[in-house]
Amino acid sequence: MRFPPADARHLHLHLADAASGTPCQWWHLEIAARHQAGPASAPARLLGTLLRWPGSAWMTPLLDRLGLPGLAPYRLPPPAQRLQRAEDAALAAACLLGALAGLGSLNATREMLLVLLALLGGLAAAWQSGWQAARQRRELLQQQAARAALLTPSESTLGLTGLLVAAGQDYATALARTEQLALQPSQVSRLELAQLGLTMPARGEVAWQAMQGGLSWLLGAAAVAWPCWLTASRWQFIPALLGLLLVHFVSAAERPRQAWRRPLQHLLAAMVCLAAGSLVHWL
Repeated sequence: MRFPPADARHLHLHLADAASGTPCQWWHLEIAARHQAGPASAPARLLGTLLRWPGSAWMTPLLDRLGLPGLAPYRLPPPAQRLQRAEDAALAAACLLGALAGLGSLNATREMLLVLLALLGGLAAAWQSGWQAARQRRELLQQQAARAALLTPSESTLGLTGLLVAAGQDYATALARTEQLALQPSQVSRLELAQLGLTMPARGEVAWQAMQGGLSWLLGAAAVAWPCWLTASRWQFIPALLGLLLVHFVSAAERPRQAWRRPLQHLLAAMVCLAAGSLVHWL
């Protein structure tokens, strides 16, 4: 979603009011000043009204995902274990399906247990992701508070340029950097945010990362479990293994190139579960 200039200006002015007395106020004012003034649309006015309500910090992740530029100060670093959870879910589902298929269980039993695995595992993954995000947010805020004590108070500086000068840049460089960041706020780095006192991760980011963790587990389990609703025969295990490999293929696309040792290990583990279940059923 692309916000028109008037809508972006309207929302950043409301965000500046919400961040009054902090360096983020200057950040939003500088960005708003670069957007053309004009009447905001009805959806933007509604979002601006919601930003004035208590608990408006929950709105910033929503605005960020909707595409409003300049909300990097409110983000948490992306979770490192999101893809790991999808892979673990796919492995757990493949091993469970292999063991149940080897034991000759009813397809309805496999479906029920796989659904329970997906739901309970998703809840556990969401709780763990949320707890880790909350701890990370608390640590970032503590580091920011310690650094803010060493910086010039935001009320004593004049705009984002003053913050940059207070952080050690000369005036000409700070002025040029201010113009660059105000026009293209996505170029700001996490180090620069910390130096300027702009690291203010929102509470809503904790809920967003908890949702991502739970959804990653659900998708990983679903990629393996879907053949149970396609056929009731033991041949369902073959497309399930393809789903397991698909999860690893997607993970490899989002991470640096890695060896295929881990996918092959998971594939072997699932086949061992199938063989063990078959052996127990035969005995």
